[in-house]
Amino acid sequence: MGKPTLSFWSGESIPSLLFRHTSCKPDWSKESLRGSIDEMVKRSPAKGGTCLSKVTQIVEDLLKPILDEMNLELVDIEYKKEGSNWFLRIFIDNETGNIDIDDCGAVSERLSQRLDELDPIPNAYFLEVSSPGAERPLRKESDFKKAVGKHVHITTKEAIAGATVFEGELTSFADGVLTVKEAKQTHQIPLEQIESARMAIVF
Repeated sequence: MGKPTLSFWSGESIPSLLFRHTSCKPDWSKESLRGSIDEMVKRSPAKGGTCLSKVTQIVEDLLKPILDEMNLELVDIEYKKEGSNWFLRIFIDNETGNIDIDDCGAVSERLSQRLDELDPIPNAYFLEVSSPGAERPLRKESDFKKAVGKHVHITTKEAIAGATVFEGELTSFADGVLTVKEAKQTHQIPLEQIESARMAIVF
């Protein structure tokens, strides 16, 4: 396991711990790879590792018992390549929204141990754990319910009233439909039409 390095997200004092992993091909005979996670771990003909589309689901399954025990919430998982490096980013939160460096460090350490045991990711990568910040992504229905009365930024899959980008107050969320009040009009946006959504900063 690499030595953690303290860094900060651009422009924000959001603590984040980074660990560099150098992975090798998994030992597919390990008993620990069996069960629900084993069903998602597939050998790639080219690299002998996990299919990239499965990584976030595997990591989410590994994270759930860790976060449940620590009374923390998983906000989002990203696994992406930037330049020549791969990044596995974990965003966590709690009921008070007061995540600190100790929370990030504890989750990083425990998740790193599980990833080292199973080694489900075929390439080297940075593991990064942080709070979601002011522009927290909105994914689940519970996220939208908590965001009612707050400023949001939403992109839709298809145009609604001639637009695909909306930013304003989320005034309500009921029956799978969001009501977003912009400066001059109000929009009804079905949940299934949302491409991406996040909290927005009002200047």
